[in-house]
Amino acid sequence: MNKISITKTLLIILILGNLLFCKNSQEEISKSKEQWDAADSKTFFTWSQAVEYCKGKQMRLPTLREIKDASKIGLGREWQGSVYWSSDEIKDAPRYVYAFSLTSKDSFETDKTGLKDTHCIR
Repeated sequence: MNKISITKTLLIILILGNLLFCKNSQEEISKSKEQWDAADSKTFFTWSQAVEYCKGKQMRLPTLREIKDASKIGLGREWQGSVYWSSDEIKDAPRYVYAFSLTSKDSFETDKTGLKDTHCIR
């Protein structure tokens, strides 16, 4: 094989890889959308209120991992809020849970009595 043939072959492999990645990403987003509530809560809740809000919708608060995954695949761009409650409580500090900021893409510990956005998951 000459240099041009190798370059063309590598280019084709890159293009096909990108198409496959985009297809998988779209499938992942569609599958994930089915699990999430179609709308934000449109109001801020304390953590306990958020838990009850999701239960009332026959859903639950997402884990920190689920929120991070939604953010990574771009699902969070459709959400209206910026900081969301997770269901992950801090083991040694029962007053605290993890929240996730879509703006900074980072999680942090926060008091359950604060007010945050809520998005429920099945």
